[in-house]
Amino acid sequence: GYHWYDDHQRLVEWAAGVQSLALPLSPGQTASLRYDIAAPGGPGRYRLVFDLLDRAGTWGSLSQSDSLAVAVEIQPPRVGSGDVESARRAWSAGRDLETIRACERLLASRDSAPLGVFQQLVQALQRWGCPERALEQVRRGLATYPDDVQLHHLHAELALMLDQSDQAFEASRRLLALESGQPANWALLAQACAQKGDHPAAIEAYRRAWSQRAEFEWHKALANCLEQAG
Repeated sequence: GYHWYDDHQRLVEWAAGVQSLALPLSPGQTASLRYDIAAPGGPGRYRLVFDLLDRAGTWGSLSQSDSLAVAVEIQPPRVGSGDVESARRAWSAGRDLETIRACERLLASRDSAPLGVFQQLVQALQRWGCPERALEQVRRGLATYPDDVQLHHLHAELALMLDQSDQAFEASRRLLALESGQPANWALLAQACAQKGDHPAAIEAYRRAWSQRAEFEWHKALANCLEQAG
């Protein structure tokens, strides 16, 4: 049979794939065995040890007998174009739960993925009513794509939703540094300032947004900030 150890010599699996020899072996004789090896669950470096079990039920490696050890590195699964396309189709059809599952499968064993996977996953989680998980994934996406405008916009929206005003403020400022000409970005900054209690800054940001596009909701929010500021 064989045993798996991890890179720190810790046992992962013991006595897997046990097979019996067809005939007894005399000293000096050899035999060939075919093995289908089942890999451990996660990627990483491992040691695969092939071992002999005697008639008394004792493994050779436990009685100082020789065993064969092989260094093995298990790679994370590749992101295939079919997997990405499956997630995209689910997103396009508005199937949020299917989108979440497809995107999370793509991200399960790796730190990065195509930008669209992060964007779709974050928005699907947001619509599914999971803002905390969405915020976690938007941060993960920004670690790989720090200049993506949509991810910063989603970051600001989710932080506001979760009453994390300092994060919303910083995300809005970063968004404006990347794209200052969009009035919606000024409105996000205004909401963050208002949530922090900085009504003068919120008034200024709402006025910047209103000067570029007249939105009734922004006008209402501006009026409320003016009232709060006295």
